[in-house]
Amino acid sequence: MSQQRAAMLPTKAQQQAIEAKLNFVLGADTYDRWFLGFACGGLTDDTVEVFVKDGDTAAVVGTEYSWHVAVIVENVLKKPVKRVNVLSKDTSQAR
Repeated sequence: MSQQRAAMLPTKAQQQAIEAKLNFVLGADTYDRWFLGFACGGLTDDTVEVFVKDGDTAAVVGTEYSWHVAVIVENVLKKPVKRVNVLSKDTSQAR
């Protein structure tokens, strides 16, 4: 039987650091277009769950920017990240 581990949630300072690094690396125009309202939902094992404003944005962030998110979250949280699940905020409210 597998044992489910609790998610490591970023602190407010870590969330802000993740956002600032994404803004710096991607540039203001790209960040403003795809990452406004971005939130890191938590890290479980080697998977980070992140939330963006809607499903269309989730599709773009998941295909185009998940590598950037993984590297930056790994750097800030000091934990390995091998997978990024990008969900819309609508999904987060349903949980």
